[in-house]
Amino acid sequence: MEAIRELFAVVTAPGKGWAGVVASDVSGKALFFGYVVPFSLLCAVSAWFGIMYFPSAELGAGIDPYLLAMQMMYSFLIPLLNLYVAAWVISRFVRSLKGEINYGNALRLTAYSYFPVFLGIIISNLHPDLKYLMAMGFAGIFYFAKGARLLTPVHARFRTGYVISSAMIVLGTGLLISLLFTGLLAAAVVIMW
Repeated sequence: MEAIRELFAVVTAPGKGWAGVVASDVSGKALFFGYVVPFSLLCAVSAWFGIMYFPSAELGAGIDPYLLAMQMMYSFLIPLLNLYVAAWVISRFVRSLKGEINYGNALRLTAYSYFPVFLGIIISNLHPDLKYLMAMGFAGIFYFAKGARLLTPVHARFRTGYVISSAMIVLGTGLLISLLFTGLLAAAVVIMW
């Protein structure tokens, strides 16, 4: 519950919220089970709700249970994996900019900045016409920029490049994980046939 309070503080008042995150002692486990997993589950539930109640024209007349299961699995696993892989890469990236490696801080920074992405996934899963609202995830760059100064300090002349590069890392790891996951699912379907 502490992770949700911190998230609310960061979203409503980023300056004060990030200062609270720096001072807090929320563990990685509390962040995982108190914020990341529940929001990933909300992504999966929204995928189920969207497919069951607002099927798109591509689905045809019936709802394929395999498609439903794959979409729910995809909506749960991709944000979860992307968040953790991106935090790991960002923590290593800080070292190249003469900062200090701290995976816990990079994880908190990435997780709380990921809130607009979670929100975009949840909303876009609900109805096919809302899929373009996924772009609201780019608002996470603003939260990341506000928190980066406190949680992963780098030299001032590298800060803008660090924020832009980190945004590209999150986007790139998300695309890479999505492609790998989709490839594995396609291979499983071919093997099963």
